[in-house]
Amino acid sequence: MKRLLLFAFALCSIVFFSCVKKDSIAFSFPDNDPLAYVPGSNWAVVMEPLVGLRETDSYESKVQSHVRRGDVMEVTGKRISTRKNADGQKVVSVWYGFEDGWVESSSVKIYENKMQAENAAVKMTK
Repeated sequence: MKRLLLFAFALCSIVFFSCVKKDSIAFSFPDNDPLAYVPGSNWAVVMEPLVGLRETDSYESKVQSHVRRGDVMEVTGKRISTRKNADGQKVVSVWYGFEDGWVESSSVKIYENKMQAENAAVKMTK
């Protein structure tokens, strides 16, 4: 009889403590740019310590400004550029356009929305 009472007490305790109301997790994002979290627009995170934003999609063009590792920028364009290196071989590179200039693809990592890019940037700069 004692075992049955002990088992019933343990079962009631487990049921009671498992039914405790849990706090909900709230997800919030800034209302100033609601489209930044929608897939379809690409966002880039700078991977190099310092990268020059160029006027056009070429290393020969003038550097307009600089960005640093962990900076997040919205992609406004994409171009595939071909040139010849010193040996005369054809070199193909991908360039991404931003509001302030162009960056070669090896210097940035592309994400599908701003939230993903910002989370990657935070992890990168820790």
